Amino acid sequence: MEQKSAIKITDEDRRFRDLNRATYNSGRMAEAYAQAAEYYAAHPGSLYAKFTFAVMSGDYSEDASLPEARRAELLAEARRLSREIYEWPDLPRWELAAVARNEYFWFHGLYEEQYALGEARVAAGEPRGYYSVCVGAACLACKTLREGGGRAAAEIWAARAVRAFREFEKIDPAWFNINPFYARALAILGDGPGALAALKDMYRKQGTPVKEAELARLHAEIEQLLALRA
Repeated sequence: MEQKSAIKITDEDRRFRDLNRATYNSGRMAEAYAQAAEYYAAHPGSLYAKFTFAVMSGDYSEDASLPEARRAELLAEARRLSREIYEWPDLPRWELAAVARNEYFWFHGLYEEQYALGEARVAAGEPRGYYSVCVGAACLACKTLREGGGRAAAEIWAARAVRAFREFEKIDPAWFNINPFYARALAILGDGPGALAALKDMYRKQGTPVKEAELARLHAEIEQLLALRA
């Protein structure tokens, strides 16, 4: 049987990806979302445009300054679009299939699947899989601790997240949004100062001043995790 060729994103998609990634990673989330919305509106038939709009919708939904109704609307859009992409029959042929699966798992709270995806990618020689390992393991550590699964079990997941973060840093040391997951894992391991430092380091990566309200919200979550493990 003849093997079907891989489906690649276009050169225009790649140029937009670089632009949007730079905007997002500098902490300008509203602008990154607006860019993605505009690109999708101009390219409604593009799978990449749809994917990027889904991701930016979901990530923008985490902005605590937005009204709750707007945040829920954004997350619902991210879930709907990411599911459509995940269920696309030709997804295995797409060059961004693994990334699309990661986002689908993330937006639907499927952390075990996200972790397993990362482990499979790493085993296949794809070091960017460490991102999924870190995020999935950190979320499972938090879930375990919060739902009474025990500190020891939570610490196993947290230690996996920390190891994955350190491996990911070797290949992409400037990517900021992995830091909150690393910080949560450190908190579950009892390292409060390290967790706070990891949160503050997000802003160094973004090249922006510390966003005090955001940092206070994240730090409160760290304090809650430290209290739960005590």
